[in-house]
Amino acid sequence: MSSAAGGRERIAGLLNQAARLAAVTCAPGGPRAIVLQRPFSLSAFHLVAGLQRLGLHFRTVIDVGANVGQFTAAAQGSWPRARFLAFEPLPRAADMLRRRSGVEVHQLAIGDHDGTTRFYPHTYSLSSSALRVVTDVQDRHWALETGPIDVTMRRLDTVLAERELEGPVLLKLDVQGLETAVLAGAPATLARVDALVLEVAFERSYQGQPLFPEVQRSLDDAGWTRVHPLDWRVDGGRIVEADMLYLRE
Repeated sequence: MSSAAGGRERIAGLLNQAARLAAVTCAPGGPRAIVLQRPFSLSAFHLVAGLQRLGLHFRTVIDVGANVGQFTAAAQGSWPRARFLAFEPLPRAADMLRRRSGVEVHQLAIGDHDGTTRFYPHTYSLSSSALRVVTDVQDRHWALETGPIDVTMRRLDTVLAERELEGPVLLKLDVQGLETAVLAGAPATLARVDALVLEVAFERSYQGQPLFPEVQRSLDDAGWTRVHPLDWRVDGGRIVEADMLYLRE
């Protein structure tokens, strides 16, 4: 990508963010969330607002790929009595998560096996992954790596096997290409989950990343029903990612 194209990409991204922020200021609870939620995230606000519009409420929230707690902060604002379990492998992000009250933090990557894995932090930490980015996006601002690290990986079933999960239970996944691996390592946990929100990709950004049809097949086989997208991201007029809500049949 040329520098001019990169500049256009960033300007388009900023304009989109400005439009989304303006929409939040007009949404019920939006101005209050902007002022009080720390860290505030437009995407997290849209996800939680979408769940609330459907009349959903939760007593346990499992946040896998929590980063510094953007989704957890939004969810705490809506379901303050819920129990929050957050999973984040990046040391600095996990440290910031631990500063939040009412959150049980696990500094782990979640996948389909128990052990260690190579992890690739990015300067834009939200795009960090256990997968390398594909060649086509290596020059995007969000894809710049800072050097690999080794992190502990656990199956969600391993961590939560002996834990009581008071329902209704929400599981949120934002794992940058490890969606099917996380699902494969969590059949027992998923049996106790009432609602599932996960980010799916329509274009591949990471090597070996499953695209939406593959993720959908895995969830169909496990008895989940897709409800609708709660949020999505557009690049060049194309929807490249969406946060999908699933409920058990």
